[in-house]
Amino acid sequence: AQVDIAARITLLDKSKDAERVWLILHTDIGPYLLCVWYRPPEPGEIATVLSLEGEWDVHKKSALGTVLLGDFNVHHRKWLHFSSRNSAEGESLRNFCANVGLKQIVKEATRGKYLLDLVVTDLDEVKCKMCPKLLTTRGLVLHSLFLFPQLQHQFEECGNTEMLIGRVCKVPWHLRSGAGLNAAMQVLVLRGSQILSLIA
Repeated sequence: AQVDIAARITLLDKSKDAERVWLILHTDIGPYLLCVWYRPPEPGEIATVLSLEGEWDVHKKSALGTVLLGDFNVHHRKWLHFSSRNSAEGESLRNFCANVGLKQIVKEATRGKYLLDLVVTDLDEVKCKMCPKLLTTRGLVLHSLFLFPQLQHQFEECGNTEMLIGRVCKVPWHLRSGAGLNAAMQVLVLRGSQILSLIA
């Protein structure tokens, strides 16, 4: 049966000083915390990283685990590998993740030769894979959060992961230039529902 993911996601909070929203994904086994963040490329700016720490500390109490994802625009050669330099914002984010047990799981460059689109989580169930380049120069990071046991079972039975990923890559993810955060969230929820329908 198709699971309507839109009905399972609720808005928890909007950051007051960053383009960042906090969501709760309600699953059969409990709530999970999602954060979607666009951080503009501002070298040396760490205030929004520090506010991320404070917001996460408040919201984590209501969830079984966390997934932070988005366009973080940070560089850190040792941690992210595909970086142009070590930046103050990259070091601040790396320290936060190390201190609270969050892992960055994207292992390839996502924009040109740089890794700027991150998935940070404390959940082993979260996997990501780069999709072949689509309509822009940015690679698409696909996120698989197997929190619905019936869907995980069906995915494992499918046996043709490459075919499934190929179909997912055909889903139109792009936004028009200048689209706001609300439009981006609507696309995220809609496309997520379409992806789940592929394996439901």
